Amino acid sequence: MSCPTCDHTMHNLGVTYYWCPRCGTIQQSLDFKPFNVNVPKLVGRCRQYECIPVPFNVQPLLASEWQRLGIAESINKPEDRS
Repeated sequence: MSCPTCDHTMHNLGVTYYWCPRCGTIQQSLDFKPFNVNVPKLVGRCRQYECIPVPFNVQPLLASEWQRLGIAESINKPEDRS
């Protein structure tokens, strides 16, 4: 089962619970149909931070760190990553 937040493979925690080790999303499913998805607050805060305008001289440094730390792949699906 793929994560609805970052598209990574989720791990089974029990009978109906799944956890994504990449972003931390927990999903409750029945017959592989999600009915309760809990996205970590840090994912939402990183998405907000990603939208803040950054001064031009600082932007390349922050962008390279954002990629190096794997934040971009942890908070967005592949088609939504910049």
